[in-house]
Amino acid sequence: NRKRIGKGSFSTIYKGYSTKNNNVYAIKEIVIDKKQNKSLVKRELNVLKSLDHPSIVKLHDVIIDTNYNNIYFVLDYYPKGDFAKFLNHRPLKEKYCKKYLKQLADGLEYLLDKDILHRDLKPQNILLTDDFNIKITDFGFAKQIDKNSLINTLCGSPMYMAPEIINKKEYDIKSDLWSVGVILYEMIYGQVPYNVNNFLELIKNVNKCDIKYHINNIKVSDDCLELMVSLLTKNP
Repeated sequence: NRKRIGKGSFSTIYKGYSTKNNNVYAIKEIVIDKKQNKSLVKRELNVLKSLDHPSIVKLHDVIIDTNYNNIYFVLDYYPKGDFAKFLNHRPLKEKYCKKYLKQLADGLEYLLDKDILHRDLKPQNILLTDDFNIKITDFGFAKQIDKNSLINTLCGSPMYMAPEIINKKEYDIKSDLWSVGVILYEMIYGQVPYNVNNFLELIKNVNKCDIKYHINNIKVSDDCLELMVSLLTKNP
């Protein structure tokens, strides 16, 4: 179906169906033009092919179109779309935050056991199934790393990037936890911790301003608050 249902950093996502069994899939089209892109695609491919977990999107097939230099990933399709659309800047009840955070934690623990850092966790990269469970997707920036290694590539989405990445310092496997903290904050309060218009403002805020909790008269349990504050600790 030529109607676009999503857009990634280097890709376009369409809805498609199998002519064999009429099953519906999401087709991720990646145009390979730059050298760097090819290695990104290979990386995402190798990562995805090996993954099998209830909180992670399943890759069914890969089609390489050599004439047009396109690669197509055939993935599960979720009509409910992504988690950002579902949240829609509204706070969730804490019991639901708990459910989604548990699923996210399970998926991340599975990735961690395989030494994979996602590096672009955000609600837009989490899909929602028909029965309201979540699936982590978009492994374009994912990287297989040695648990003790330090990395210094700037990648991810600024609002969800750990302070050490924003400040171009070396970071490690813990940096995904900051992103989880921002996602939890957004589920609880219906907004992100920093209200900024651009990357420079964000850097300034992250480095100079404390994150405000207890906003919009939203009641938060002590456990939840402690977890949020621990995840959003600026010193890794």
